Amino acid sequence: MFSFLKSMSGLWRMQSALLFIAALTTGCAAQSGDAPGATDKKPQQEALAAKREPDATWRPLMARLIADGVEEDTVNALFSRVEGAASLSPMGTKAYELYRIRFLRPRTQPRVKVRKPQAPPIYKGVVTEQNIEKAKAFMAEHKEWLDRAHKRFGVSPEVTVGLLMVETRLGTYLGKARAFETLASMSATRELSPLLPYLKGNEPTEEEYAWLEEAIGKRADWAYSELKALIEYSMESGADPLMMPCSVYGAVGVCQFMPSNIKVYGCDGNGNGQIDLFSVPDAVASVGNYLKAHGWDDSLDRSGRVRVLKRYNNSTVYANTILAFADKLSDGKQQPAAEKKEKTSGRRKKK
Repeated sequence: MFSFLKSMSGLWRMQSALLFIAALTTGCAAQSGDAPGATDKKPQQEALAAKREPDATWRPLMARLIADGVEEDTVNALFSRVEGAASLSPMGTKAYELYRIRFLRPRTQPRVKVRKPQAPPIYKGVVTEQNIEKAKAFMAEHKEWLDRAHKRFGVSPEVTVGLLMVETRLGTYLGKARAFETLASMSATRELSPLLPYLKGNEPTEEEYAWLEEAIGKRADWAYSELKALIEYSMESGADPLMMPCSVYGAVGVCQFMPSNIKVYGCDGNGNGQIDLFSVPDAVASVGNYLKAHGWDDSLDRSGRVRVLKRYNNSTVYANTILAFADKLSDGKQQPAAEKKEKTSGRRKKK
């Protein structure tokens, strides 16, 4: 499975690069006076895509990208391959999330005496024997890259693998959406009115409407900056952004980086001169670089580890799950020494 994933990463990269380069050169070739029939050798689907007129919903975004310095030929080549109008789904999903957190979450919780849980809460279905066995096989398969990253960044293989298990099931689930269309659709959606059906029957008040529309505008600006970062990364790496799978909001790769983080924290783990987050060596190194840059050290106590992992995803349950998984992988050796000492001293007191 993991050997297959490794080989497919290289194949995907090669195919997407060829498609991307071909698409970007189509417009230039047409302008340079190539003889008729010069593009007939291209696959029929690619030739049709090159001639497609982008939907009108993309025009303001295309103009903005060109005004911000992205080559017009590049913009035209990319959007001519997008079928249909901008999708409302990514921003609609975000709109409901923002609305639910801000206005639907109960303001006060009844005081109920709850027994303190024996262990920190974790995601269900992650820390299982089956997943532990898969992770051990993954660690054996990629021991060289995990050891290199550990030596370079100080993040143990168990923590790195735990994070990759939570994020993408070790690269076996990279998302159903496509990065370019997801981020472009969010960038092009700035008004709340077409998103009201996504609020699941809730009707915002005038004050709520104003707040939510402003919040959506900020998310659209965020998505736009990520879209530009994605285009920049694609131009440098040759990876095709229209072929790149992503999370619901545009995170890519085995380690699920947002495009703007690739340039800052992405690492070439195998020394081939490229950063490919769909390859295990680069994904592992990039995780280590990110966590180290945000304060990770294997000597941190548990609260320190949770704090750093929450910089990757601001969720305590997320951090707890990674640490629980890492602890299982190492047969309890991932638990910080300070905490082990406290437990030991506690047992001595009982004696």
